[in-house]
Amino acid sequence: MDSDFLSKIVKKQCEYGVPAHLIEIELTESAIFDNIDTIYAFTRKMHANGFAIGSGYSSLNMLKDIPIDVLKIDKGFLSEAADNNRRNIIFSSIADMARKLNIKVVVEGVEHLENVRLMKECGCSIAQGYYFAKPMDEESFRNVFKEGRIC
Repeated sequence: MDSDFLSKIVKKQCEYGVPAHLIEIELTESAIFDNIDTIYAFTRKMHANGFAIGSGYSSLNMLKDIPIDVLKIDKGFLSEAADNNRRNIIFSSIADMARKLNIKVVVEGVEHLENVRLMKECGCSIAQGYYFAKPMDEESFRNVFKEGRIC
């Protein structure tokens, strides 16, 4: 809700020379639900400056009203369920809906090969989770990336 937020982001973007389209601003659900009109205006300004907007999946109404670019599917959608077939149908439906809305999907909590398989089956290609690597410092990441263990 900082009225100077956009100028701060633009300043940092210029300082580091990162193209705006590579920067994603993630909106929290509480910020969206508490200030829908303000958030809508904010997303329009961010888009006008080339930044992407992301949000978690918690409300179909939010997807209708806010023009987001990236949708995060919570790790809860990957965890074991009483009926994994039902879980998979829900997951694939979310991914399909996002694709139809031209929204990229990031899947959180990817920790097992089964999670990767489900993602691939549903056309999801961006993952966050320990299956690929645990959090690491910049130097460790550089080494792992050079070795080709993370792509």
